Amino acid sequence: MLHRPYFFSKKAIVISSVGAVGCNQAVKYLAGTLKGIGFNRCYRFPFSSYSWNDLNPDDKAKIKCKQWAIKFHNDVSSRKMHPPSFPEMIPYNLFRGMSIWYAKGMEYETEDGVYWLGHQRARYTYDKSIPVPIFKKMFGQIFYYIGKTAGRFVTVTYKK
Repeated sequence: MLHRPYFFSKKAIVISSVGAVGCNQAVKYLAGTLKGIGFNRCYRFPFSSYSWNDLNPDDKAKIKCKQWAIKFHNDVSSRKMHPPSFPEMIPYNLFRGMSIWYAKGMEYETEDGVYWLGHQRARYTYDKSIPVPIFKKMFGQIFYYIGKTAGRFVTVTYKK
């Protein structure tokens, strides 16, 4: 799914409770993966627990959790779609550019080529259901042309 993101109109919240170590990294990794498969917004709530057997959040943690839940609920209820960040625009447009070389009829035809050359993605710097400011569209086009050029010289094949 990282090669063919799909969930552009979806939002997620990642909550993790870990025994003191690794919580932030786990939440960051999961949220990054969800963004990679297209999620419009990913909220992160790492909650460290200092007990191995019994999770007893204190009042401060309960308040924070409720605040994140309200923030997430309000965002989902608003139905507002957030523009992608610059780091999200880079792989999206690199894949879009490189896909030309994996389209139907090419030597290494793949489903990625079919996906990226579909009418929903071929002409847009990001999914057309998501608002993208003009300066980010221009940024995306730069990486589209880089991908298009690189695809000519770099061959990714799944054949053995």
